[in-house]
Amino acid sequence: MPTISSVFESAAAARAAMDSLAGIGIDEARINYLTPGNAAGEANTAAGLARGTGATLGGILGMGASTFLIPGLGPIAGVGLIAGAIAGGALGAVMGKAVDRKTDAPREDLFFYEEALRRGQTILIVDAHHGDEETRVRNMLEHAGGRSIDSLRREWWYSLRDREREFVRLRGHGDWNESDYRSGFEAALHPATRGQDYDQAAAYIESCYPGPCKTEVFRVGFDRGRQYLQGNTSGEVH
Repeated sequence: MPTISSVFESAAAARAAMDSLAGIGIDEARINYLTPGNAAGEANTAAGLARGTGATLGGILGMGASTFLIPGLGPIAGVGLIAGAIAGGALGAVMGKAVDRKTDAPREDLFFYEEALRRGQTILIVDAHHGDEETRVRNMLEHAGGRSIDSLRREWWYSLRDREREFVRLRGHGDWNESDYRSGFEAALHPATRGQDYDQAAAYIESCYPGPCKTEVFRVGFDRGRQYLQGNTSGEVH
C-alpha cells in the first residue's frame, strides 16, 4: 500500500488538508496525524498536555487520539495506527516497528519526522490504495501547503554540508566524498543503529551500504552522525 508523508507548518493547515482528503474519499482509518502537544491548544505544561491533549485533539478531529511524552521532543499528540503504536515509547525505536507493521513508510525517514516535530511542525502520513490515488493524495497535500520528507531531508543536509566539509578538511580525514560521508552520517540516525558504535552496527551497515562503508570518510560520517544524534535537541555538534 503506497504511503505518502507530508509536513505542515501548522496543525491548522494539516487539519484543513485532512478535510480535503475526506472530500476525495480518504477515510480516517488511513490517516496518521502527529503534532507537538501544544499545537492541539492545550495548556503549556507537560503534565497538562499529557493528561488532556489527546482528548482535545480527538475532539477537534473527530477521531481517537493518543498523547505521549518523548525525551527531547516533549509531549506529542497523534491520531492513527502509528500514533497508537508509539504511545509511551521513543519515536525512533517504537515508531520504526509500527511503520514496519502498518505502512511502507521508510524507516530511514523517522529521524526527519522527529526533526519536523521538534520544529513545531505537524505530520500527516496517508495510506493510498493504488497508484492513481497516491498521485491524487500527493498533489492535494502539496496544494494544501504540505512538504515531502524528501524535500526536508535535502534542506536539512544543505544546512549542514559546508560545516561538515570543513570538519573533514580540518581534521585531515582525506578527500571530501560528500556521498559517502552523508551516507555514513545518515546511517547513524537510523533506528536500527541508534546508540550503537560502528562495530555494533556493522551487520546493518554492511548490508545497506556495501560500497560506501569501505571508505574512511563513511566511518567518519557515521561517528559524526552519532554525535549529532546525541545533541540533536540543539543541533549543535563541535
